[in-house]
Amino acid sequence: MNGADPAVRGHESGDVSFRGVFLTGAALLGVLALLAAILWYVSRATLEGVPAPAPFPAVSVTLAPGESPVLQVTPESDLARLRAREAALLHGYGWVDRERGIARIPIERAMEILAAGGEPASGTEPDR
Repeated sequence: MNGADPAVRGHESGDVSFRGVFLTGAALLGVLALLAAILWYVSRATLEGVPAPAPFPAVSVTLAPGESPVLQVTPESDLARLRAREAALLHGYGWVDRERGIARIPIERAMEILAAGGEPASGTEPDR
């Protein structure tokens, strides 16, 4: 050993040094602070120009004491009705805006017109 009695020094020479523990902790805190700053900068640069998400619509439902909420009783028939309405819109004729003369035609007919080289009457791109 070094020749000095461990009882005189007050500790064993193999103990962990306070300076090393402190410097390691300080280095870890510095790396964490650096990473937090980088993440903040990247998130600000990435989200710049991105619109905020739309808030949920305010729905106010007040129930009388003891009244239970109305639940969907027949989801299968509700879905079938929804699909039937959507099919009628896709495969049928109808007015979108009668005053402006905008009509809806079946999707199959619209695809035939576009495949044959036809364009919308107004000369604009169709809604996608």
